[in-house]
This record gives sequence, C-alpha cells and structure tokens, in this order.
Amino acid sequence: MTLDQLDAFVATVEHNGFKPAARSLGKHSSTISTLVATLEDIVGFDLFERLPRSLVITDKGQELYNEAKAVLREADMFQSKADSLQQGIKGKLTLAIDSSVADDKVLQSIQTVSTQYPSVKIRLLSGDTLQVRTWVLSGRADFGISLATHTNLAGLDVQRAYSFKIAVIVPLSWNADNYTSLAALRSELQLCYSFFIELGMEDAHIVSYRTLECNDGRQMIDLVEKGIGYAVVPEYLAEKAIQEKRVKQLELAEQKPALWYTNLIKLTDAILDPVGERFYKEFGQIADK
Repeated sequence: MTLDQLDAFVATVEHNGFKPAARSLGKHSSTISTLVATLEDIVGFDLFERLPRSLVITDKGQELYNEAKAVLREADMFQSKADSLQQGIKGKLTLAIDSSVADDKVLQSIQTVSTQYPSVKIRLLSGDTLQVRTWVLSGRADFGISLATHTNLAGLDVQRAYSFKIAVIVPLSWNADNYTSLAALRSELQLCYSFFIELGMEDAHIVSYRTLECNDGRQMIDLVEKGIGYAVVPEYLAEKAIQEKRVKQLELAEQKPALWYTNLIKLTDAILDPVGERFYKEFGQIADK
C-alpha cells in the first residue's frame, strides 16, 4: 500500500470521479483508476460501486476514507518535520506576548508563521510588560514583543517595532469640557501601567497626584468604564469602547507622549532558528498605527 494509492482514493471521493480527481492531482485519469483498483486488490473489497455514469463510494470505502485522510495528514506532518530538521529548525518556539500589544495584527502574524511551519510546536506566554522581559531574560521565552520601556537592560537585544497613537479616556459621567489640558487632570485619579512606577518612568507618563497601578491595558479600560478614573492607553485598545460609547476620548491641547512604541526583545547572544527569524521579521513589518 502506497501514499499515491491513498491520495488517489481520497481525491476520487472528494472530487466524485477519476477524471476530476486526476485533474486535481495533475495526473491521467487512467493512472488514478489504476491506483484505486490496486488499492482495492490490497484491501480485498471494492471501495466504489462503478455505475455507467458515476462512482458511488461503498460503506466500507466510506469507513476507510477517513482513515486514509488521517494517514495522509500524518505523512504530510512527517515530511514537514523532516524538512524542518533539514533547515535547522528546532521544532519548538516560545513567544512572550505583552497582553497590551496582542491585537489583531500581532495575532495575524502568529497565524501566518504557524501555518507556514505546521510541525513546529509554538507556545505563547501572555503577561504584562515586565513579565515579558523576565521570561526572555530567564530563557523561558525565545523572544518577546512588548510595550517599549525606554530602559536598556544588560543581556537584552532590543529592536524597536511599530508605533501607535495613544488615547486619553475618561468615564462617560465626566464633563469633557472641564478637561481640555493635562493640567486639568492632575487632581483626578490616573490609572497607569505599573511598570511606569517600577522602572522610574513617572516623569514621562504620570500626570496626576494620585494613581492606581494596573499591569493590563484592557483592565484599565474596564476600570475607566466603571467610573474609577481616567487612563492613557493605546488607542487601538480603547477604540471599541470609544465607538460603543462606554468611555469618552478627550481631545487635549497637549498629550504626553504623542506616540508609544513596541519592542522586540531577545537575549543578546541568542541565535534564532528560521522560524524565530520569520516571526521576528513578521512582527517587525507590522505598520505603525
């Protein structure tokens, strides 16, 4: 029994005949019919009932169809694994993703690469900005993508990726006319990323005298919606809440900072295999937002 025989059998079932199956496989119809007939000799029963103008799969043939598809899938995975080994691919990769940057573009990039390398086991670690950095430093993740911290750390290779606009959002109950500048927000409670405080980035990002620290941008948006305070978050994270009128976006005379950035990070001496390099390239090509 050969893979060619199983391939011909499955194609004949899925395309309802030898001729359309032959066209799908780029072979002559006589070749397909011969492969199927040989397979029938091997299994000892007919896979199809041959009518004057059509083929009808038999009950036994139907049962073998699903098994044949499974064998062909396994064969494809085997070939893919062999190709990966030949290309120097390790077979597994761990990515650390900052939950605040895990938007559709990042997830699409993951899907694109994972589809290209189906035999590679990909593990995703999702956490806050500092967790991503810790996972990469400890070797738990091969590399990570996170909000930029603007602080250099020994042992890490940091590459700037895409930038994005920010939004200052407030609860619906607040009168936006009362907040036309950052100075007007100083007495209000500011929800902010915890790493701003932990890394000493208050001067660049903290406006208010009072703060509530969070490690997740989506959590901050939920808290704003509940009326707890205001927040400065990536605009793409808040876009849906703004459109659904669950929060308000302020238009201020000045916004600090105007843009934020994302970073790709890996160990300085880390050598990525072709899959890691493909991910790095894919994330690096995400357009500014």
